[in-house]
Amino acid sequence: MIQPIKVDESLQPLPKADLVVEKEVPSGTHEEWMAAAGIQPGDYASVEYIVSHESGWRLDAINPTSGASSIVQALPCSKIPGNWQNPIDALRWANGYVSRYGGWRGAEATWRSQGWY
Repeated sequence: MIQPIKVDESLQPLPKADLVVEKEVPSGTHEEWMAAAGIQPGDYASVEYIVSHESGWRLDAINPTSGASSIVQALPCSKIPGNWQNPIDALRWANGYVSRYGGWRGAEATWRSQGWY
């Protein structure tokens, strides 16, 4: 059963109304989302670090300066196939994106050194 999850609305401003996608998102833990997205358990800590810093796991996160959006801050959000507010879709896309850093651990190292990935 799909249920809405509670997000911390204090992390970033709400997105513009025309950018909100009204679709249900899967319930579950961060680990369950990562597993469903095909991320290896050994990478969970790196994913947790990056996503916590990028969006605080807020499903409707939009950077007011750049317009990057989703829990993984894709720019533009249309890069994410499916629903950019669905954490599994976002993580599945990001799992491929981080290959430019050699994987999640390399992406985390980049994030720690420059404050973004």
